Parts: sequence; structure tokens; C-alpha cells
Amino acid sequence: MPPQDLPSYVRWVIEQKPELRDTPEDVRQQLQKQLEERLERLIDAALLAELPEEELPHFEKLLKHASQDDIQKYLDQQIPEKEEIVARVLLQFRNEYLGT
Repeated sequence: MPPQDLPSYVRWVIEQKPELRDTPEDVRQQLQKQLEERLERLIDAALLAELPEEELPHFEKLLKHASQDDIQKYLDQQIPEKEEIVARVLLQFRNEYLGT
């Protein structure tokens, strides 16, 4: 079962790549940070693509002024299939990274 939080998920994906097993820890940490940032951007882009266009101005205001919890609640309301979209992005990221 894949981990639920993003850093653990990325670490889990990296660990599945045999050629990285002997990589020095500092290099692995740097790689993990870069992959986490990339995955966050992919998730954000996928969710943003699902927001109705008329909601974008309101969403931009939320990003500037609302708490992370409020933003998540808003996305849950606006994108009912949010969890499925995130799961799809995670799976696609893993498959592309591992070349499967």
C-alpha cells in the first residue's frame, strides 16, 4: 500500500528504483525534494484544470487570503472527484518515473 502523505509517497517511489539504492543520502534527499515539488505542481495543475472557469477569480482570492484548510474545503466542494484525480496523478507520476 503506497504511503498517504506526499514526502513518504515520493520516498516510496524512489525506493522502487533499483539503480538508486546505492545513491548517497544527500543526493537522495535533494532528488526527493525536487520530485516532491514536481509532483505538487502536477497535482495542482490537474486540480486547477477541473475548476470551473467562472470560479478561478474566487480561487485566486482564496490562495492569497485563506488558510490551507479553507482552500482544501473549497476544492472538495468544487471538485467532487478530487481524490480520484490526485490518485490518478500519483499513479501516473510513479509509472513515468519508474518507466512502467
